[in-house]
Amino acid sequence: MKLKLVIVFSLTMILLNCEETESPSTGTVVFYTNAQAMLNCGPFEVNVFIGDNKVGSIDEPYIGDEQPDCSNSSYTLIVHKEPGQYTCKAIGCSSLECLKNFEVVADSCSYVFFDISEFN
Repeated sequence: MKLKLVIVFSLTMILLNCEETESPSTGTVVFYTNAQAMLNCGPFEVNVFIGDNKVGSIDEPYIGDEQPDCSNSSYTLIVHKEPGQYTCKAIGCSSLECLKNFEVVADSCSYVFFDISEFN
């Protein structure tokens, strides 16, 4: 009987001390560019950084009048981030840069477009 009480008491204490932790929701960010002119400097590659961290590369310019698909496109870089305000930098042709500020909203898709005219 004492053993049953100890087990019940122990399980009760464990359950009371367990907090349900909810993982933070993330948002999706789609980076894309129309920088076809960067084909002139060698293999096309636009490296994208958030802060000092490289998050990936865009390997082809996006050609189209509408925003790309939020879930998958060979012409974009798709990153999942926690909600908040961010600054990113794109580097093409090894030295041309473009800075952008953007906001990530939980459970939604944000777009960051790097126009060729913005690189310097």
